[in-house]
Amino acid sequence: MRCHYAVLGVARGATEDDIRKAYRKLVIALHPDKAQQRGEDPEKATEAFREVQAAYECLYDEQERAYYDANRDAILRGEDPDEYEVEPPTPKKRRGRAKRDAEDVWDAFEAELWPFFSREAFAEFDDKEIEQVVVTEDSLTKTMARIMLVGVEVQQKDSRR
Repeated sequence: MRCHYAVLGVARGATEDDIRKAYRKLVIALHPDKAQQRGEDPEKATEAFREVQAAYECLYDEQERAYYDANRDAILRGEDPDEYEVEPPTPKKRRGRAKRDAEDVWDAFEAELWPFFSREAFAEFDDKEIEQVVVTEDSLTKTMARIMLVGVEVQQKDSRR
């Protein structure tokens, strides 16, 4: 594994803009489609492209970058930095990251919650179970009374204003 800073060709103290600019230049130069047009091996180009993407994703995210900086030597040696007791410093949140935060939320939603909205999540349920629900006249009366009570409370609140 190569150092992420070396992959992108930036200094360890590089700003987000420096990292972004270096990433964009490398992505254009190393894109597998362009490499194939130049007659280069597409598998090597894809591997280099993925390495650049991984470096950018790590260094652009403030928390991942802080963790990488704190454990860089161990990571490059191939050791597991989580075995150490030293925690990486948590950086302060800067403004201008709202777009990135929204992307993070969406990625988390897709990874963790989306399976619960798919058809597979309900595959074990059978529509025949609906027939087992028994609605009695007493339960229906109680439900209607609750609905009417809520409506009366809302009207009373509106009339007080």
